Amino acid sequence: MYTTAVINDPFNMDLHYGFITLFARLSDTELEIDRELGKGKKREEYIYGHYRDLSQSDLPDKQDIGNYGLGLLASISGEHTVGLNYFRKVHQKELKYLNNSIGHCLVEKGELLEAESYFFREIDIDGNTDGAFLNLAEIYREANDQDALLQLWENEKSRAVISPREIRDIHRERGNVLGYFQGLLAEVFRNLNFLGFLGAFLILIVWFFYLRKIDIYQKDSSLPAVYTVLLGMFFTLGVFIIGDFIGEHFIFDSGVEFIDLLLYCVFGIGLVEELVKFIPLLLIIRYTNSVKEPYDYILYASLSALGFAFMENLIYLEETQLDIMHGRGLVAVVLHMFCSSLAAYGLLLNKYKENELKWANIFKYFGLAVLVHGMWDFWIFEPSLNRFAIVQIAMFISFISIWNSLKNNALNHSPHFDKKKIYDQEKLAGYLVVALGSILGFEYIAISILQSPSDANTALLESAIGGSYLLFFLSGRLGRFILIKGQWIPIKYWSKKEVTVTARKEWTVELEPFSKNREASKFLPNRGTIVEQKTVTGEKDWYLIEIEKPALNSAYMQDLVLIRTKEKSESLTLHKSVMVYFYLIPPSVNLDTITLKRRELFFAYWAEATLFPPEEKENRSKTELE
Repeated sequence: MYTTAVINDPFNMDLHYGFITLFARLSDTELEIDRELGKGKKREEYIYGHYRDLSQSDLPDKQDIGNYGLGLLASISGEHTVGLNYFRKVHQKELKYLNNSIGHCLVEKGELLEAESYFFREIDIDGNTDGAFLNLAEIYREANDQDALLQLWENEKSRAVISPREIRDIHRERGNVLGYFQGLLAEVFRNLNFLGFLGAFLILIVWFFYLRKIDIYQKDSSLPAVYTVLLGMFFTLGVFIIGDFIGEHFIFDSGVEFIDLLLYCVFGIGLVEELVKFIPLLLIIRYTNSVKEPYDYILYASLSALGFAFMENLIYLEETQLDIMHGRGLVAVVLHMFCSSLAAYGLLLNKYKENELKWANIFKYFGLAVLVHGMWDFWIFEPSLNRFAIVQIAMFISFISIWNSLKNNALNHSPHFDKKKIYDQEKLAGYLVVALGSILGFEYIAISILQSPSDANTALLESAIGGSYLLFFLSGRLGRFILIKGQWIPIKYWSKKEVTVTARKEWTVELEPFSKNREASKFLPNRGTIVEQKTVTGEKDWYLIEIEKPALNSAYMQDLVLIRTKEKSESLTLHKSVMVYFYLIPPSVNLDTITLKRRELFFAYWAEATLFPPEEKENRSKTELE
């Protein structure tokens, strides 16, 4: 509380300036002062009385602080002549804030040339430099004095308050390419700090190795991957260049603020950012031999997004904003990779999937990436949508499910698909828990160093629920794939949606008895392999199964059975048990006929069937042996 601080440390000008400016921002209902300090007075009465008492002190230093305080209060109230009179009573002409405040009063009185000299004096004594630079920049803007503004920009301390975008605009108008790019780089690195850099680099490394761990069939050296990340970083500059062009030539002004923001988010942000992230992928495809299989499209698109997100994180992770590190690492970067993967998926389909709309897929999926990106940002920027945060959470969960489907299909269509090459899903999930947890841990350490352990504890508590959920959600979802050679698994829009695929020859079916039945018990439980799909009395969804453990004492075919799902709307589902008709086949039945008749078969009651791809059969057998 400022009232306590200024009493305990009466010669600290930062506290006095903060105390008075805070007073100016408070409403009348907030003006009650601490009763112990102000004896129940209104804050307005207390604050004027406090500085009046200081101005009448026997100590010269306290007199100066009192006169400055009264002058600042008058200036804030619009009484600039009164304020100047108090300021001129201050004996310490180099008192911090004094010269900037004098300059401000002179600007309000129209005496700009004299005001300018006071602002420079404030800068020379290294006082309230931010305020002085801000006021000088405003003078030069009003006078349209671009040369003076550029000269002011040469002082690095001015860059905390002068926008690099403004400097770029000046250089662009003058055709000064070098100056333009200097302003561009200044914007990218203006908030650069050591701990923010380490945090951004940690996030990059975590996801870099995740993407590489999934590449199990034909993993290239790390060099092309590193080059792609670097290209993603470099082309980030394109966002500012294209953004400046759009800002100069296109105005989103439909007259409806809601629509203008939506158009800007989709075309001014989504389109621009997805385009600059797409370029490195196209360069890698055109000028290297690194993209050799479907997953490489997802891999290099995501790596480009990682480079882009790294540069973006350098901007966002300023020293006072390190508490957003987990949000950047667990949400923003993931969304960048997802959108880039979605844009690249059209290229993947164009090359690997037979489709009448081959080239249209490229524009379709790139357009979807732009729309998703734009809508996500729109949801963040539009205040009226803040109340629907649950919808944004559902969107994120859906995006993760879709991203997994894209990666899954890419892996399934690798020319080097090898059922013997599998990854340990639990191990991958464990990596994500540790790696993503390290982001939360580093955020805690960084805040402890820059601020205090107490602030770090507060930030940790605030992020505990959301951060922990994201950590375990991502670890659980991003480590699950159903690897089936040549299978296009339908894109999942929700994580819990069942994956249904067309059962194929040589796939494994595990059969369990639904209830006790004398004849069925000779065959069940069992495991079998699909021999072929059969038609029984006009129904085409029957499967002939060759079982592993023949029923040696049965009067029916001992190693062959027929099954069909109980409900016609259902189908055999990967890794999920479904109810099926379980029929035994008399030896007299000719299985070579095109259509079988149900009356020739023996219904042995119901069974539960679970479908597995052939590559999982061997792994499951090994597990059972162990």
